[in-house]
Amino acid sequence: MAHSLNPRYYSEQWINGGVGHVRPHKDAEISQMRMSCFKKLFPAGEDLKRVKEEYTRFSTCTGEFNDYDSIYDRWILDPLNWWVNYGQSTPLLQGLAIKFVNQPASSSCCERNWTPTTLSTA
Repeated sequence: MAHSLNPRYYSEQWINGGVGHVRPHKDAEISQMRMSCFKKLFPAGEDLKRVKEEYTRFSTCTGEFNDYDSIYDRWILDPLNWWVNYGQSTPLLQGLAIKFVNQPASSSCCERNWTPTTLSTA
């Protein structure tokens, strides 16, 4: 889900920056998993419909996301900052994005908390 909501993965700079880069809404496996997450997170039919519509506007840069600054800043801004600045018109998606793109991408923080430390007894 975090991959689908990261604005950088929709920017021309990212797409042109590497072989095999595909926007998340055009990748079949990512799209299938995203829809599965949407269904789990929004079991009410109306909310599910709304979040899908919000995602469509975000991923295709249409509606309120068809603004030069919004498109340009997808590559420039940190994903969390981008959502805070441009996601107000899509409150369901913005809420998800802020939760998901703000999570650490590795388990090193957790591992550090649970690794036994050696205490010296003096």
